Amino acid sequence: MGVKKAIVEILAANASLVALVGKRLQPRENPQNADFPRITFHRLSTEYQYLCQGQGQCRTVVETFEIAALSRSDLDAENVADEIIDSLPRNGTYGSISLDRVDVVNRSDVTEFPVYENHLPVPADVLTVEFQYEEDC
Repeated sequence: MGVKKAIVEILAANASLVALVGKRLQPRENPQNADFPRITFHRLSTEYQYLCQGQGQCRTVVETFEIAALSRSDLDAENVADEIIDSLPRNGTYGSISLDRVDVVNRSDVTEFPVYENHLPVPADVLTVEFQYEEDC
């Protein structure tokens, strides 16, 4: 399991968040005629740090994701983002990935311009989140 699947598993486990967004949690952009509120996410970057331990070489991986809470109002987007933050663990194991560190490193209010029939701007609360784990030697 990669970080993308871990994000879905982590967020889907929060009943309060699911009550707000239902199954509207997906990577990348909003589909046309999307319902709100919803969550989208995508990877911004992946950083590798190589470590030598005994005979093998391990690496620490930091994957940075942007997780956006989109809604029809600023307050709803903020409430969804608060639930996302409450959902994120400091660490833990999800499938085959053991996260050593999960940190929200930035939060911003923006207006997204999704592609759907009305082309109306959508308020969003955007989180930048780092997920750190080690790959085996």
